[in-house]
Amino acid sequence: MADAAVTRGGCIVESDIGIIDASIESRWRRAAAALGSQAAWSEESGS
Repeated sequence: MADAAVTRGGCIVESDIGIIDASIESRWRRAAAALGSQAAWSEESGS
């Protein structure tokens, strides 16, 4: 179901066995961490 709290393009799945956070912000953090950075996602700047 749609949730205005989730940024467009993101997805959060909740079930009885767990939660999968595929929000844009969490995917960005994982990608940045893989490159050795802790750069935050900023919706205002689009990056």
